[in-house]
Amino acid sequence: MAASMVPIFSAGRTVRTVPVAIVAAPGLGTNDTWKVELTRIIMDLNIHLRDAMDVRLKIVSYGNLNPGPSFSREAGAAHPPFPSSSPRDWLPSFSDLPWPSAKSERGILIGLVPEGPDGPADPGIADYLNGIIVLKYLTAKDGMPFVLFHEICHLFGAVDLEEKGSLMSRTAPRFRPDAFTASIMRANRDRSFRRDVRPLSPEKIMEAVSLYADRQSLGLGEWQLGICLKKLRAMIEPGLQVQAPRQGQKAP
Repeated sequence: MAASMVPIFSAGRTVRTVPVAIVAAPGLGTNDTWKVELTRIIMDLNIHLRDAMDVRLKIVSYGNLNPGPSFSREAGAAHPPFPSSSPRDWLPSFSDLPWPSAKSERGILIGLVPEGPDGPADPGIADYLNGIIVLKYLTAKDGMPFVLFHEICHLFGAVDLEEKGSLMSRTAPRFRPDAFTASIMRANRDRSFRRDVRPLSPEKIMEAVSLYADRQSLGLGEWQLGICLKKLRAMIEPGLQVQAPRQGQKAP
């Protein structure tokens, strides 16, 4: 896969630049504040992504999710054409969007949606194979960097863990990847976001399978590891098709 690479720190170390397109759901598009806030968050996260796996994100497009020509503000208030809260329910609305930037390779698409009546519960979701994150535009903006960092990690192969102090911890998270998460993200560093090819090369698939299997052998009850292993093994077995995980499956 073609990747944008630039030197960093030394001639032997490079950083991959991944394009990002941000698409706002109806209700957010009339206020440009979200663009400023998401730009700042991604700039800050780039420091952590460089440290973890020599990746930086570059926003190449801002846009709005079109509710369609028949939509009116009055009718929409009574019968909204899109889900009202859950990122999981919003995911199909973003999944079929074409990549909005003709000047860049396909990268990560972030769908920004209203917080909704459920508040900050279930604030984000990631679709690994399609390279999509759906993120709530939280009232408490301080929580958004953590949620976005967590979901970006999912796009690079991370799973939810029983690992206290990790960014991916279910119960006691902190703002840092653990050693396993850093390893699996490095294995996914050069993954493709194109939809017509597998995300990983055969060599990297085997590397990821080995990492997931080793982690699974610890018996910690981390159920997403089994999903990852099944999807990746299907990619390397002839005649088996891999379908993009939808609505709740955050990893391959």
